[in-house]
Amino acid sequence: MGASVASQIRADGGLAVAFFGDGAIAQGAFHEAVNLAAVWQLGVVFWCENNGYAEFSAAATQHAATLECRAAGYGVDYVAVDGNDVIATASTMQRVAEAVRSGQGPVIVEASTYRWHGHYEGDPQRYRSQDEVDAWKDRDPIARHARQLEAAGFSAEEVASLEAAVAQELDQAGEAARLLAQPDTTTLGNFVTRPRPLFPEPPLPALDAPTFRMMDAIHSALEMELASDNRVFIAGIDVAAGGNVFGLMRGLHDTFGDRVRDTPISETAIMGLGVGAAMAGMRPVVELMYLDFVGVCFDQLLNQAAKLPFMTGGTAQMSLTVRTQFGAGRSSGSQHSQSLEALLAHIPGLSVVMPSTPADTYGLLRAAIQDPNPVVFIENRLLYGMKGPPATF
Repeated sequence: MGASVASQIRADGGLAVAFFGDGAIAQGAFHEAVNLAAVWQLGVVFWCENNGYAEFSAAATQHAATLECRAAGYGVDYVAVDGNDVIATASTMQRVAEAVRSGQGPVIVEASTYRWHGHYEGDPQRYRSQDEVDAWKDRDPIARHARQLEAAGFSAEEVASLEAAVAQELDQAGEAARLLAQPDTTTLGNFVTRPRPLFPEPPLPALDAPTFRMMDAIHSALEMELASDNRVFIAGIDVAAGGNVFGLMRGLHDTFGDRVRDTPISETAIMGLGVGAAMAGMRPVVELMYLDFVGVCFDQLLNQAAKLPFMTGGTAQMSLTVRTQFGAGRSSGSQHSQSLEALLAHIPGLSVVMPSTPADTYGLLRAAIQDPNPVVFIENRLLYGMKGPPATF
């Protein structure tokens, strides 16, 4: 979804496709993502590979409503296709992609197929019968496509030769992988973080330099980054029309338009769009209204933002900034006043920044946005009115 936001901002006609199984439909992340995509009319194809089972449970026992009904609830078009028919699947994708690229908004596709093997290696598969598996064998997509090729005029020998060539190519690739040397243990930390750009320390301000507030430093840093880098955009709850719950961003939406966006109250979707947009080469600044809400979207930070550069060997970009705030003493209650930075600081791949002066706030926020690594930027709301000398950057 975030990749689609990137394409929408760049107006480059890009299309994002999200593949998932029927089991994922029960997760909140799915619903938040579809809702946000519908609200913003993003160019996304949500492709559900419904193979009949979520781990050990039959899909029929997991959902009270069909995917078609859910799509209607979000005002999103729904398309069904026989996922075991290669030709029908390809033509459906082509048709849907053209429709989404034309600007009609997101589409949900449900491809009905079957999972031949267990959920994991050695799965005893006691949850289904052999008769059921046998009944699906005639609909196997490879065997079915072979029959379609023969009906189109290809000989059985040509089809068999093609299958043998593919099998040989796969065997050779597997053998080549097995012959590779084991990775050196010194590379274990590669791509956990990327080298950061070095910025010289600015000169100390003059003794008679005018002062400004920490909240002004935040506004100025965001304004400067939006103005100087088209890859930067801001998204979060009430950050555009309201200018943030503390008014830190007032006027930015008027100046930068769609690059400062209000989202639904969907923290998981907000973090997810930040991760996806960063992977697509943008520099998103997403706001988590209160640090206490990190539990709602922790998976996106722990398992996606922090891990994807490492797990992809450095190919996944992740210049993501998460702005949030904390602090007690404002009658916010125990669910809005916690100091949870230690949770995030112990996650390899994440950087946590907590500025204490207006000058540090300005410089560190700009540096965080330009950092090639994911940064959680935590502000103390009790310091928003604190005054100090300005910083240069």
